Amino acid sequence: MAIVGRVSLSLVADHLDPRLVAAISLVSQAVAVFTIHLSDNVHLVLLASAVFGFSIGNLITLPPLIIHREFEVQNFTVVMGLFTSISGTVGAFGVSLR
Repeated sequence: MAIVGRVSLSLVADHLDPRLVAAISLVSQAVAVFTIHLSDNVHLVLLASAVFGFSIGNLITLPPLIIHREFEVQNFTVVMGLFTSISGTVGAFGVSLR
């Protein structure tokens, strides 16, 4: 589903606000994870897993699109590097929150 999500987004990415798409994607992931956590229905869990996979594929593609639109071209590599290092650090500490 992540591949389907990426390919689907690539077809329409130029016509959408990437920040709005990222927000919708994050909300859909949260709803999917919450549904998986609470549900005992196998079909609902599979559907929620598909929704999660579809949206996670987009979140790999969206940050560079947002950075590209918000910053000048010569600053892209610096901002992208900062984004990657900060998100990696936050993600590493996220495990301890469990």
